[in-house]
Amino acid sequence: MASTRAGDGLSLLASSIWNAKGLLSVGLGLALFGSWQYGLFTSAAVPQDDASEPDLFKKHASFQSFTTASGRTYPKTRVFHHSLLPADKVSQHLPLLVFIHGLGGNATQFHPLLTYLVNVAPCLATDLPGCGLSAFSPNDPAAYTTAAFAELVHAAVDRYRDRKSNQQVVLIGHSMGCSIAALLASAASPLHDRLKIDYIAGFIAICPRANVPSALEIAAVDRLRWVPALLFDILRFFDRRGGRSITRVVGEGADAETRKLQQRFNRQSKSAVVLRFVTAALPVKSTREGEEVIPWPGKEMWGEMRLPLFLVAGEADRITPSEEVEQIGRWLAGCEEVSERVAGHQSTEAKDVTVTDEHSSDDSPSDSPSGAAAVPLTAGDAQIAETSFCNGDSGSGLATFTRTNGRSAELPKSSFEPTKHHSILKTAIFPAPAAHGLMYATSTVHILSNLVEAFLAEHIGMVREGSRVSIGPVD
Repeated sequence: MASTRAGDGLSLLASSIWNAKGLLSVGLGLALFGSWQYGLFTSAAVPQDDASEPDLFKKHASFQSFTTASGRTYPKTRVFHHSLLPADKVSQHLPLLVFIHGLGGNATQFHPLLTYLVNVAPCLATDLPGCGLSAFSPNDPAAYTTAAFAELVHAAVDRYRDRKSNQQVVLIGHSMGCSIAALLASAASPLHDRLKIDYIAGFIAICPRANVPSALEIAAVDRLRWVPALLFDILRFFDRRGGRSITRVVGEGADAETRKLQQRFNRQSKSAVVLRFVTAALPVKSTREGEEVIPWPGKEMWGEMRLPLFLVAGEADRITPSEEVEQIGRWLAGCEEVSERVAGHQSTEAKDVTVTDEHSSDDSPSDSPSGAAAVPLTAGDAQIAETSFCNGDSGSGLATFTRTNGRSAELPKSSFEPTKHHSILKTAIFPAPAAHGLMYATSTVHILSNLVEAFLAEHIGMVREGSRVSIGPVD
């Protein structure tokens, strides 16, 4: 099967699902339907339970019910909340770090990063409905749009932040989670004014998508509305062969521990939830009279980020093309031209796409052809050096970072630029083999935590007794 990039916000799948290869895969899948009932595929979807939870989540997670500003109720949402010790005299002045995962993921994907950052500031993360341990409820498809998720995150933040002191919030999103966060953070978002959001002090976007979906992507999603979850499970079964979906997320050079972790995330992802997220993600006419349709974040919203913004990426990321973060930088710098690589990316790679998502699991040997192109499903991050905004220069050179365990690694080169709104834009790209899973990969998470800490200290004003916060992992 094609080397596809199932997207974290939209699994924007192209029309070739219905071509000869797609039909052959469907036919083979249906032929195996009988075996399904005898357990052939049951090991491919392992639900998350308490036994697989990290200890940090077991100690600091609970289930909550939230009703959003639009009146939708999510009855059982798993929430991770970790506060600094009461003895910390400055904790009341620190922002709340809010983590938002992407399509097919769950809050525990942030666990490796959280083991560092819970010592820096209070932290909050939720499983979106149907993900992790959260209930797949309500049944209303409109409750699974990107805007609906943004309202859910707002409801959680509103419950846990200290409103009396107007505690500030730093949003940390991954892939589709960046699009959700953008709807809360951007001054151009209809939700920003409707929800009276005045508490966001910064935004850290890991693998964000810049551009709105293309006509081809929209057509592909429309086709998926008719695909039953069982059939999608079968198609995912063929896609997970040979470890391709694991490699797609964590990169060719990922170590065994990171690949094992990604396989667990893959197998916890439920097809019915992925389909619901995919088909509901694109804004459609609301079924509620008078309810505004919130568009997918694109140029207007990304170009109106009026707060400190940190974009992070992996050089080997196959799910989020690096060119799109360059486009975000151009918009924020006030440059109107569109990068040729971004403008041509979808049209050149959307010729032959098969059904998959970035959290398909990998258990079997592969007989899939390689080299077939895929529609870009999320747009990724890339380094924007000092002169890159308007002339495309990317800078050169990488520093060497010595980790606490004595090993050295290449430190991503960061750049700081003022935007047209006089706020700061920081970008960093991790050299290969860093990929879409860099926030939990063993080779990158410690470096990422230090970069995040530096961003918070330098641009959000997080200091403790006149010095930068010192962090280290906790169990």
